Amino acid sequence: MEKLLRWSQVLRAQFGERVQKIALDTGAGCPNRNGLSKGGCIFCDARGGGSGDYLRGVPLREQIRKGILGAQKHYKTKSIILYFQSYSATNVPLARFASDCEEAVECARQMGAHVSALSISTRPDLLPQAVLDYLSSWSEKLEVWVELGVQTTDSVGLQWLGRGHGLTEVEDALARLRETNMKIC
Repeated sequence: MEKLLRWSQVLRAQFGERVQKIALDTGAGCPNRNGLSKGGCIFCDARGGGSGDYLRGVPLREQIRKGILGAQKHYKTKSIILYFQSYSATNVPLARFASDCEEAVECARQMGAHVSALSISTRPDLLPQAVLDYLSSWSEKLEVWVELGVQTTDSVGLQWLGRGHGLTEVEDALARLRETNMKIC
């Protein structure tokens, strides 16, 4: 039987220390929802699969502070991955997305954390070239992961799920991501 590694072991081997993901909610929303509370895919909850911190009015800086304190207390590490998780992080104008990324990295560093990577959760239809170019500029300084919410490659399934995009958008996003040095999740 092959030995299975825990994700924490993979990260420790890659970064040389324990690394903890900190989930962030910037309220970016989803184009497939009516506001932040109704509609969307059949599996989407009111928090966009994340913490719901934005809906509760928790500022980004406070989310990062709590995440760093939790990583230190529970995992004895200050090495973190800033994970833009809720909804689709790129569902905002590029200037706002860039501002959120820059604020998060700067804030984490000011709080004494070591930012090992940025992880961006998004949809295949919300990855224009300008966003890829912006994220590629980060990947020269940090590892960047793009978590692409594909859900299925079955076009009938995509329609049934209510995704609001088709297989063409999935294939296009993956093809363009493969041309970068970013990790694809």
